[in-house]
Amino acid sequence: MLHLHNRHMRGTRLDVILGTALLLFVISLMVMLIGPIRTLAKERDEVRTAHVRKLMTSILQLELVDPEAYQKLVTAVQAQGDLRYIIGKTSCNGSHGPECSDAITADECLVFGEYFPDLILKSPPVDSLRNYSSDTVTGYYLLATNDELEVGACGAVLEPISLRKPLD
Repeated sequence: MLHLHNRHMRGTRLDVILGTALLLFVISLMVMLIGPIRTLAKERDEVRTAHVRKLMTSILQLELVDPEAYQKLVTAVQAQGDLRYIIGKTSCNGSHGPECSDAITADECLVFGEYFPDLILKSPPVDSLRNYSSDTVTGYYLLATNDELEVGACGAVLEPISLRKPLD
Protein backbone atom coordinates (compact mmCIF):
# COMPACT_ATOMS: atom_id res chain seq x y z
CA MET A 1 0.00 0.00 0.00
CA LEU A 2 1.22 3.47 -0.89
CA HIS A 3 1.58 5.97 1.91
CA LEU A 4 2.17 9.64 1.52
CA HIS A 5 4.39 11.18 4.07
CA ASN A 6 4.52 14.81 4.96
CA ARG A 7 8.30 14.91 4.35
CA HIS A 8 7.70 14.90 0.55
CA MET A 9 5.46 17.93 0.69
CA ARG A 10 7.59 20.37 2.57
CA GLY A 11 6.54 23.95 2.83
CA THR A 12 6.30 26.61 5.39
CA ARG A 13 3.76 29.22 6.18
CA LEU A 14 6.17 31.73 4.67
CA ASP A 15 6.00 29.88 1.32
CA VAL A 16 2.21 30.02 1.39
CA ILE A 17 2.22 33.72 2.28
CA LEU A 18 4.74 34.54 -0.47
CA GLY A 19 2.80 32.51 -3.02
CA THR A 20 -0.46 34.24 -2.11
CA ALA A 21 1.21 37.66 -2.22
CA LEU A 22 2.65 36.92 -5.65
CA LEU A 23 -0.75 35.79 -6.92
CA LEU A 24 -2.42 38.95 -5.58
CA PHE A 25 0.30 41.08 -7.16
CA VAL A 26 -0.24 39.48 -10.59
CA ILE A 27 -4.02 39.92 -10.32
CA SER A 28 -3.71 43.58 -9.31
CA LEU A 29 -1.26 44.18 -12.14
CA MET A 30 -3.73 42.71 -14.64
CA VAL A 31 -6.52 44.94 -13.29
CA MET A 32 -4.29 48.01 -13.55
CA LEU A 33 -3.42 47.18 -17.17
CA ILE A 34 -6.94 46.38 -18.34
CA GLY A 35 -8.46 49.56 -16.85
CA PRO A 36 -6.52 52.03 -19.04
CA ILE A 37 -7.08 49.91 -22.14
CA ARG A 38 -10.84 50.10 -21.63
CA THR A 39 -10.60 53.82 -20.90
CA LEU A 40 -8.68 54.41 -24.13
CA ALA A 41 -11.25 52.41 -26.11
CA LYS A 42 -14.06 54.44 -24.53
CA GLU A 43 -12.31 57.72 -25.37
CA ARG A 44 -11.75 56.65 -28.98
CA ASP A 45 -15.41 55.65 -29.27
CA GLU A 46 -16.42 59.06 -27.90
CA VAL A 47 -14.39 60.73 -30.66
CA ARG A 48 -16.01 58.42 -33.22
CA THR A 49 -19.45 59.32 -31.85
CA ALA A 50 -18.66 63.02 -32.26
CA HIS A 51 -17.52 62.37 -35.84
CA VAL A 52 -20.71 60.45 -36.67
CA ARG A 53 -22.77 63.33 -35.23
CA LYS A 54 -20.80 65.82 -37.34
CA LEU A 55 -21.40 63.76 -40.48
CA MET A 56 -25.13 63.40 -39.77
CA THR A 57 -25.44 67.11 -38.96
CA SER A 58 -23.77 67.89 -42.27
CA ILE A 59 -26.24 65.65 -44.09
CA LEU A 60 -29.18 67.35 -42.35
CA GLN A 61 -27.79 70.78 -43.25
CA LEU A 62 -27.28 69.67 -46.85
CA GLU A 63 -30.92 68.58 -46.99
CA LEU A 64 -32.00 72.09 -45.93
CA VAL A 65 -29.48 74.15 -47.91
CA ASP A 66 -29.24 72.18 -51.16
CA PRO A 67 -32.04 69.61 -51.57
CA GLU A 68 -30.81 68.68 -55.05
CA ALA A 69 -27.31 67.76 -53.79
CA TYR A 70 -28.91 65.90 -50.87
CA GLN A 71 -31.04 63.86 -53.27
CA LYS A 72 -27.95 63.03 -55.36
CA LEU A 73 -26.23 61.82 -52.19
CA VAL A 74 -29.18 59.64 -51.16
CA THR A 75 -29.47 58.21 -54.69
CA ALA A 76 -25.76 57.33 -54.72
CA VAL A 77 -26.03 55.56 -51.35
CA GLN A 78 -29.22 53.70 -52.33
CA ALA A 79 -27.50 52.50 -55.51
CA GLN A 80 -25.15 50.42 -53.31
CA GLY A 81 -28.07 48.33 -52.05
CA ASP A 82 -27.37 46.77 -48.66
CA LEU A 83 -23.62 47.48 -48.85
CA ARG A 84 -21.99 50.03 -46.60
CA TYR A 85 -20.67 52.90 -48.66
CA ILE A 86 -17.34 53.95 -47.12
CA ILE A 87 -16.91 57.72 -46.92
CA GLY A 88 -13.74 58.89 -48.61
CA LYS A 89 -11.91 62.16 -48.80
CA THR A 90 -10.97 61.55 -52.43
CA SER A 91 -11.54 58.77 -54.94
CA CYS A 92 -10.68 55.39 -53.47
CA ASN A 93 -11.53 52.25 -55.39
CA GLY A 94 -10.86 48.73 -54.21
CA SER A 95 -11.64 46.61 -51.22
CA HIS A 96 -12.30 48.43 -47.96
CA GLY A 97 -12.64 45.37 -45.76
CA PRO A 98 -10.06 46.48 -43.16
CA GLU A 99 -11.96 49.71 -42.57
CA CYS A 100 -15.27 48.01 -41.88
CA SER A 101 -14.42 44.40 -41.07
CA ASP A 102 -17.79 43.58 -39.51
CA ALA A 103 -19.77 44.28 -42.69
CA ILE A 104 -19.68 44.01 -46.44
CA THR A 105 -18.70 47.26 -48.11
CA ALA A 106 -19.00 48.64 -51.62
CA ASP A 107 -15.98 48.40 -53.92
CA GLU A 108 -15.69 52.15 -54.26
CA CYS A 109 -16.08 54.84 -51.70
CA LEU A 110 -18.32 57.88 -51.57
CA VAL A 111 -16.34 61.07 -52.09
CA PHE A 112 -18.13 63.34 -49.63
CA GLY A 113 -16.70 66.57 -51.07
CA GLU A 114 -18.61 66.05 -54.31
CA TYR A 115 -21.92 66.59 -52.51
CA PHE A 116 -21.10 69.17 -49.82
CA PRO A 117 -20.24 72.83 -50.25
CA ASP A 118 -17.32 74.04 -48.11
CA LEU A 119 -19.71 76.05 -45.93
CA ILE A 120 -21.29 72.86 -44.61
CA LEU A 121 -18.32 70.49 -44.52
CA LYS A 122 -14.83 71.31 -45.74
CA SER A 123 -13.47 67.83 -45.14
CA PRO A 124 -15.01 64.75 -43.52
CA PRO A 125 -13.58 63.67 -40.17
CA VAL A 126 -11.15 60.77 -40.20
CA ASP A 127 -10.85 57.95 -37.69
CA SER A 128 -7.07 58.01 -37.40
CA LEU A 129 -6.85 54.69 -35.55
CA ARG A 130 -8.81 52.65 -38.12
CA ASN A 131 -7.55 54.51 -41.18
CA TYR A 132 -4.44 52.41 -41.67
CA SER A 133 -4.86 51.11 -45.19
CA SER A 134 -5.48 54.35 -47.06
CA ASP A 135 -5.10 58.06 -46.45
CA THR A 136 -8.24 58.72 -48.49
CA VAL A 137 -10.66 56.57 -46.46
CA THR A 138 -12.26 58.08 -43.34
CA GLY A 139 -13.33 54.96 -41.40
CA TYR A 140 -17.03 55.99 -41.54
CA TYR A 141 -19.83 54.77 -43.79
CA LEU A 142 -23.27 55.55 -45.19
CA LEU A 143 -25.97 52.94 -45.63
CA ALA A 144 -29.54 53.21 -46.92
CA THR A 145 -31.81 50.61 -45.30
CA ASN A 146 -35.58 50.42 -44.83
CA ASP A 147 -36.19 54.00 -45.87
CA GLU A 148 -33.47 55.23 -43.51
CA LEU A 149 -30.09 56.76 -44.13
CA GLU A 150 -27.49 55.54 -41.63
CA VAL A 151 -24.13 57.10 -40.80
CA GLY A 152 -21.79 54.94 -38.76
CA ALA A 153 -18.27 54.27 -37.55
CA CYS A 154 -16.48 51.17 -38.78
CA GLY A 155 -14.02 50.94 -35.92
CA ALA A 156 -16.30 51.16 -32.89
CA VAL A 157 -14.84 49.06 -30.10
CA LEU A 158 -17.32 48.92 -27.23
CA GLU A 159 -20.62 49.02 -29.14
CA PRO A 160 -21.80 50.02 -32.64
CA ILE A 161 -21.89 53.75 -33.32
CA SER A 162 -24.45 54.92 -35.85
CA LEU A 163 -27.16 57.52 -36.41
CA ARG A 164 -30.18 57.13 -38.65
CA LYS A 165 -32.58 59.51 -40.29
CA PRO A 166 -35.74 58.66 -42.17
CA LEU A 167 -35.67 59.19 -45.91
CA ASP A 168 -38.49 61.34 -47.19
